[in-house]
Amino acid sequence: MKISVIVCTRNEEGFVDACLTSILNAISKHRPYEIYVIADRCTDRTAEKCKRYPVEIVEKRWKHWANSGAESIAMGLELARGKYIALIRMDMTVPLNFFDVLLPMLKGEVACVSPLVVTYPEGLPNRIVHAKEKMYSVAPLGRGTYGIKIVTKQAMDEIKGPRDVWGADTDVDMRLEQKGYEYLFVPSVKVFHHQKMTLRYIITKQLRSGRARRMIKYGFLRTVAHAIFRLRPFVVVGWLIGTKSNMRKHEV
Repeated sequence: MKISVIVCTRNEEGFVDACLTSILNAISKHRPYEIYVIADRCTDRTAEKCKRYPVEIVEKRWKHWANSGAESIAMGLELARGKYIALIRMDMTVPLNFFDVLLPMLKGEVACVSPLVVTYPEGLPNRIVHAKEKMYSVAPLGRGTYGIKIVTKQAMDEIKGPRDVWGADTDVDMRLEQKGYEYLFVPSVKVFHHQKMTLRYIITKQLRSGRARRMIKYGFLRTVAHAIFRLRPFVVVGWLIGTKSNMRKHEV
């Protein structure tokens, strides 16, 4: 098996068609492949709509980890047989050249590549966020992976997959770097994030992001710098609030 795609979702029936169609179009030239949809305690028609597509659906009906999203990724990794693992969120759509461009970059010490993720500018709140994201190109702190990346199975096995922490994507990147692997951010490949933005959603995400940074031991000064350059003040509030990590599994 060449590529295993893991799509984690919870109650996102409105995004199923756009997401899975974009993945299937992009991956069609890269056989063999397998696609797993991890439906995390869905109470809507997400799993039912996924049955229209050539994917394997895993219905997760429990939450044993504090970060249920990281738990879903861990479940997908246990099933994955591919040399490369693509982690994609259901509320995103990938471009046709997604695999064409990113897969060849996974060689040598490069174990992880991720695209540019931008908010789809539909509706006023989304347009505002989309405009603000354009400032990130001049920020000195780099870009996060935001729930989408391609990583080698060997590297993920070496770090024993995600841990039960918030900010699991960043945590994975940091641990890969500690093992001597390189990570590449590829802004030429653009992925759209279709989640509808609201003030409550934005504040909640910033608070969680700040708490996640403290959990994975991001320094306070670096968090403040992030908040200033990205115009995300509630990230600092989240860091100050902090959170406890159970870290029951996947310790390094």
